[in-house]
Amino acid sequence: MYRDYIKVRECSHIESYKLINLLEKKNIKPIVKDISKSAIYAGFGNLTPNYVEIYVHKDQLNKSLKIIEN
Repeated sequence: MYRDYIKVRECSHIESYKLINLLEKKNIKPIVKDISKSAIYAGFGNLTPNYVEIYVHKDQLNKSLKIIEN
């Protein structure tokens, strides 16, 4: 399943809200990975504060990149 998703952006939480909203308006359902929470859960502490990774399905990659670039 995870091989079907491609990271399109790494950004702050604040910027991610805007991008997620833009993608969802075009019926693209991104997956958001909170890097800081993942590190804390793994016991490493907060190595990258307030950053998230945004993934989209590979079938929606081109459409997503056009939205993100504009």
